[in-house]
Amino acid sequence: FVNDDRVGTEAGTQPPSSPTFASPFPATRQSS
Repeated sequence: FVNDDRVGTEAGTQPPSSPTFASPFPATRQSS
């Protein structure tokens, strides 16, 4: 899910238990 983190967040493919899905901050940092 690391490479698809940015896409997964928007598509909602990641599980709700995922920290990246719950908090957009870590997801944004990884995507950058």
